[in-house]
Amino acid sequence: MLHDGPAGTRFRPSDRSARLGGPSCTSQCWLPGGARAACPYEQLARIVIRRRIDLGLTQEQLAKRMGTSHSAISRIESGQHSTSVQTLQRLAVALEMRFVMGFEHGPTDKPVRELVPA
Repeated sequence: MLHDGPAGTRFRPSDRSARLGGPSCTSQCWLPGGARAACPYEQLARIVIRRRIDLGLTQEQLAKRMGTSHSAISRIESGQHSTSVQTLQRLAVALEMRFVMGFEHGPTDKPVRELVPA
């Protein structure tokens, strides 16, 4: 079964997430028409990895900045797991970034974004 994702993407839940009753991205997201797209968790993982490397941090150092475990950072960077808003807020601080939330509407090629600081 495919689940709806952002911007018209669809994704297939992993077997583990199906057993736990919630969707988890398996990097099998599809745009309308069948084209593959990065899942939202995978996109987040890429941002985290790129920023962590830019700051010259190891996963262990990032975990220490956040007050969490190395395995928690590894799960986020795997792109296979959802992450709470609270964790994203702590992650943004640890990565010296700002975390914002919002919605978008309108055409996908020129979306109107409404963001708020989180």
